[in-house]
Amino acid sequence: MGGRWLKRHKNWLREEKVQPTRGEQLVEPEDYGVAFYPLKCPGCGSKNNRCYSTHLPIRYHVCRDCGKNFKSVEQDKK
Repeated sequence: MGGRWLKRHKNWLREEKVQPTRGEQLVEPEDYGVAFYPLKCPGCGSKNNRCYSTHLPIRYHVCRDCGKNFKSVEQDKK
């Protein structure tokens, strides 16, 4: 059993304190997974929910306000 090495990026250990300028990000989004969009509960419209299980591409959520269970589907990168 072995792990896999991640591609090393410049300053990946954050040895230099780099301050991003306005509108600039330190990490490129395509390097680290998928875009995240806050979900709203289909029952009450609250954003106060949590993911309790993942079987990709489907994620299962529960609303912390009304208790409704719902699911979301992760889209492929285009």
